[in-house]
Amino acid sequence: MVLLLLLFVCIATAVPIYRKPHIWTDGPATTSKVGNSVPMNGGVLTLGAYYAEVTIGSPPQKFSVLIDTGSSNLAVPLEGCKTCGGSDVHHFVPANSRTYQNVGCQSKACLKCSPEDYFGNTSKCVFGQPTCSTEGHCGYAITYGGGGSGISGFVATDEVCFGEHCVASHNIILMTREIPAASLSSAPMDGILGLAYEMNACNPTCTTPIFDHISRDHHIPNVFGMCITPSNGGSLDLGAIDHTKYTGELKYTPVTTQRWWNIHVLDIRVGGVSIDIPDFFYWTTNDIIGGFVDSGTSVFLVCPVIYSSIQEIFQAQYHKLPGVANTLFSGGCVPDNVMGDKLRLFPNITVTFPDENGGTFDLLMGPQSYLMHSNGAYCLGIVGNGGTGIVLGDIFMENYYTVFDKVSNRVGFGALSKCV
Repeated sequence: MVLLLLLFVCIATAVPIYRKPHIWTDGPATTSKVGNSVPMNGGVLTLGAYYAEVTIGSPPQKFSVLIDTGSSNLAVPLEGCKTCGGSDVHHFVPANSRTYQNVGCQSKACLKCSPEDYFGNTSKCVFGQPTCSTEGHCGYAITYGGGGSGISGFVATDEVCFGEHCVASHNIILMTREIPAASLSSAPMDGILGLAYEMNACNPTCTTPIFDHISRDHHIPNVFGMCITPSNGGSLDLGAIDHTKYTGELKYTPVTTQRWWNIHVLDIRVGGVSIDIPDFFYWTTNDIIGGFVDSGTSVFLVCPVIYSSIQEIFQAQYHKLPGVANTLFSGGCVPDNVMGDKLRLFPNITVTFPDENGGTFDLLMGPQSYLMHSNGAYCLGIVGNGGTGIVLGDIFMENYYTVFDKVSNRVGFGALSKCV
């Protein structure tokens, strides 16, 4: 989760999506498994996030967790956490679970501080040496949004159920502090569930992402499909691709760095005009975290150079459209009565990706997505942010059925036909 922007302070009643089985028919030719669809509530225009239910412990304790392809941990508040959410947020009570186990500071699990494939060297820590928490357990701490928020606590294990599958002794992060207070555990969400790579779950102890664990224990493909809607929730297809949710063929681009769902972007066009920025600005370098697909970011997030180039084209070629000259790129919003019927005149944003075969493909984001409509006004969902190449957040993802494939290390996109 790089940036969770709650641009609109209005929370609507979420609409549940009912669970149904799907058949896996894409990927390895020998694979034929039944997956399951996990309902997600929320919406980018109503909450700025999407969440689903997970249970922890025996008997199960229920939590609503933000579904985040930009992080890799499962974290919920511990009972007694004073900076976590209040009485409307669920806190985990270890004493109420017969399968709960602490993870000791000197245990093998705590001392694991690099992924299995970290340059062939599992003895070298990725992000420093493991620590002890103030409670004497295996310590854990992570920041989100480039330091905009953070959590600390400790690692424990318990039974976790997500969708139709349960796994024993899964690593969970029990939050004992949130900075700022209640920045992550705020109703209707209790915590966060990350679906990125294990590298992103080393803080400093490495924990296993929940779906990696489910895939391994239940022998289902480590692939999931996701679709979201602006205000009516979405669905997460675990171990399966639901071919009824998109039209045409899935277009795949390779994962470039196995940390976030990092992918390369080659160009952005506003209307038919390229922003003419070298493609290394989109990539992971020693200065920026590159480009990736992130359900935990609500907007289309780009580095300042890319943002300025997009702004220049808008204000040179579309300055007569409502808000372009002096409102939208200054953080303001355009009221409905000013926009009138002019939304259709705004250009598409086209993003170009490399495919798996040496070619390229384009994906579009229309003005109905990047001009976010709520509370009677349109606000720009394209945001400049230092240290980032490009983050394809919810307003981009809402147009596509997105497939996250760790079997072949790739991300696929299909034009969304239905979601909920």
